[in-house]
Amino acid sequence: MRSLVNNRWFALTDLLLVIMNAAAWVLIPRLGIWFCLIAFLPWILRFLAGHFPFQRTPFDWAIVIFLATAWIGYWAAYDKSAAGTKFLLIVSAILLYYALSAQPKQNLGTLSFLSFCFASAIAIYFFLTYDFGGNQNNAVIWWMMHKPKVDWPALNHGNTSGLLLISSIFALHWLWGLRKKSVGAVSILLRVLLFLGGGLISLTFLLAISHGIELIALGAVGFWILWKVSTSARFIAERNYIFPIVVLVYLTVLIVFVYLGPARVPEGSVSDAYGSNSRAQLLEQSVYFLVDYPITGAGLNSFPGSYSQYILLIPYPYFSNSHNLFLDVAIEQGLVGGVIFLVVYLGAIWLVSQRIVATASNEIRTINWFSLLALLVMMIYGLFYNNLYSGNGTVLLFFPLGMAMMGVVNRNQSGDEVVQLPVEFPRLNMAMITLPVLALILMLGVNINTVISRWYANLGAVQMSQAELKNFPANQWATSDMVHELKPAESTLQDALQYNPRNQTANYRLGLISMLRQDFRTAIANLETAHREAPNHRGIIKSLGYCYVWLGDMDNAQTLLDQIPEAQKEMKVYIWWWETQGRSDLSEKASIVISQLDPSSP
Repeated sequence: MRSLVNNRWFALTDLLLVIMNAAAWVLIPRLGIWFCLIAFLPWILRFLAGHFPFQRTPFDWAIVIFLATAWIGYWAAYDKSAAGTKFLLIVSAILLYYALSAQPKQNLGTLSFLSFCFASAIAIYFFLTYDFGGNQNNAVIWWMMHKPKVDWPALNHGNTSGLLLISSIFALHWLWGLRKKSVGAVSILLRVLLFLGGGLISLTFLLAISHGIELIALGAVGFWILWKVSTSARFIAERNYIFPIVVLVYLTVLIVFVYLGPARVPEGSVSDAYGSNSRAQLLEQSVYFLVDYPITGAGLNSFPGSYSQYILLIPYPYFSNSHNLFLDVAIEQGLVGGVIFLVVYLGAIWLVSQRIVATASNEIRTINWFSLLALLVMMIYGLFYNNLYSGNGTVLLFFPLGMAMMGVVNRNQSGDEVVQLPVEFPRLNMAMITLPVLALILMLGVNINTVISRWYANLGAVQMSQAELKNFPANQWATSDMVHELKPAESTLQDALQYNPRNQTANYRLGLISMLRQDFRTAIANLETAHREAPNHRGIIKSLGYCYVWLGDMDNAQTLLDQIPEAQKEMKVYIWWWETQGRSDLSEKASIVISQLDPSSP
């Protein structure tokens, strides 16, 4: 049994079972759970052989805590079916991480080739689903007329370019090794495959890239500088903490550049519907969920409903995610889950950077350079897109991390045995656990009443979203019939105010409940308190402005609603809607405020 599980082919079989599991979730989701169970078989065999069930890595305890926060996120979610699927995808992502981490050096060429095949598959998928409408090029017209008809959802441009970059980087090892192969039938076939696949991948990337040409140029120049620093500054090898610091400073510069430039670009056709909708604006509003759900998170797959209901105040989905990978994890799995995820990737960058200057093996150094480039690309793309934590892409959440671990963990010279965890890594695991806990304590504050108030507010917000969003999208505004279902949430939110009367989350959510009761004076009392605590919160501004309208305070209403682009359009709908609810007085007030919001209105 030991000889079986220690064999390089066993590690490769483990990976193939995990890949089959990921494919099942994409192609036949109803069978995904069974393939997930099958993927655990190598763990069982290792255990029976007297080994640890999986390859030990520097981040094991952090991964355990991350999985626990994902389970809490499942509990908090308003849509248990979608949340359950996402939880199992996260489990599959962890299986992929450990399957990649366990690969010996002898399998690196195979893994690199599989990465190239994956990039080619993404490119083919893109061309089969991409809408070339409006392009009059003869080749494009021919392709649109003759391409196979598939009923598949199109990939987002940013998701496509990000996945292509990461997978292509890991394919570089195979491409580098291909040049050393002697010319023969197999070698010629591989070169033809490289030519066709590489051309298709390059063309797809050029078509898919939609943001950050300047960022890519800056990143490439910076990466070249890192390479020169690592090879020319001999003193760095003697102080192996210096180069990782240089890398993290470089990453920080890229992040600052992102949010001073590309992140402020509006999102195309939807840029005027509910504001500029730039990534910076979306980030600013989404961060408020960290205040609402700091402990449990809003729940897995809960961002679309939560953002529409509590930021935009509309009954249909608008944004599927925050366009920020790290923020989405923190929103859905709480601050501990979010900080764990961020620290794990930053820790991987640190370890890979250390190995680049510390290892004596050129091959391991090359692997680590590829890993560092992929990790940096993943971090930057994560600020623009959520391709690794959305839909079926969640199964790739730890793909860059798993590949990076191959060049970090120590391996026996033979490369055929499962490697053991180096002695210095438990200290890193402890740091992975301690940092998120400290972050949560700082977020909650040291005042015990504040902590208790935040807990009750978090719990009440979860209860409220589970009641209000259970049928999301409803595509119609809620009525007072909903109030009785919100009584448990209301009671919990009132408990939060007992410990901190200024609690933003509790006051805002109680104000919304009072609005459903049409008790607008009570709603204003709560919403004004919430507005003082969070003056830029879009949902609070809009709710308070509408309350002023229904109470006839048009001056205060106009001051707030001038910040809400859709207010005029919605007020026109309210003229009709309040009539259907038997409130012609409120219908008349909606009509009055329209003339103030839009001077051209008759």
